[in-house]
Amino acid sequence: MPRTSSAITSRLLAVLASITALVWSWACGDSTPPPGPPNIEATVEAKVEQILAERVDELLKTPSPTPIPSPIPAPSPTPVVVEPTPTPEPTFTPTPTVPDMVSTAVRSVVAIKTPAGTGSGFFVDQGLILTNAHVVGKFHKATIAVDRGEIKISVTGDVIGIDEKADLALVSVGPDFDRPALAFGDYDSTNLADEVIVIGFPLSDVLGDAVNVTKGIASSKRTYNGLEYLQTDAAANPGNSGGPLLNTKGDVVGIMTLRVTFNETGVLTEGTALALSVDGIKSRLPALRGE
Repeated sequence: MPRTSSAITSRLLAVLASITALVWSWACGDSTPPPGPPNIEATVEAKVEQILAERVDELLKTPSPTPIPSPIPAPSPTPVVVEPTPTPEPTFTPTPTVPDMVSTAVRSVVAIKTPAGTGSGFFVDQGLILTNAHVVGKFHKATIAVDRGEIKISVTGDVIGIDEKADLALVSVGPDFDRPALAFGDYDSTNLADEVIVIGFPLSDVLGDAVNVTKGIASSKRTYNGLEYLQTDAAANPGNSGGPLLNTKGDVVGIMTLRVTFNETGVLTEGTALALSVDGIKSRLPALRGE
């Protein structure tokens, strides 16, 4: 049973008890009863009903106390779980190996043949091949040949520039025999004992137009006839003249130019191939182009 109804019932019972006591007090008191035979039961009942009705009216008029709502507990905050941001893995770029570099560079190296002899050359620009002046001699035409297994090419090129002092010549083959140009490196950044690679077509008149690769180190930096040269102990033979001397990045650091032999010294020598430095190439290339 709700608390409000229980409280009203208790109060009604208390009122009823009080009324009963009052009625009996009135009925049995010293007051002089009214004339005639008294009907005590009817009188008491009427009085009780009257008093009970009055008290019930009073109780009904009294407002019931407003129940105080129970406080709603505040919701517990949901803990926020912060997921750690994964650190991205660095992208690994593999460093090209020397064989990878060589397989790319050989596409830009060719054999050169004239009545003066045979040698090598390499592309320095679109349709332009650099070689040695002594390879082309006094001739205005040169045969450009490549034999790499499935690739066999032979075209005629025009000699468009000669620098006798630097022993350089520029041959144009036009767009029909185009290959990527080799990039130029830096002479000052080439240190002694740095690994270098020689690519060319030595002894092609005997062994054919197959490309040849040898490896050595930068043995010395020399000045000869007012020009700077890199000396290398990489094997170089007749026919390597005009071929590139590369660093391990595949950049040109020189052009194979001469080799000190017994004829010059009167003694047997080894590891004395000289390459005109890349700085000497770059300073003379505009004049060879006719610029």
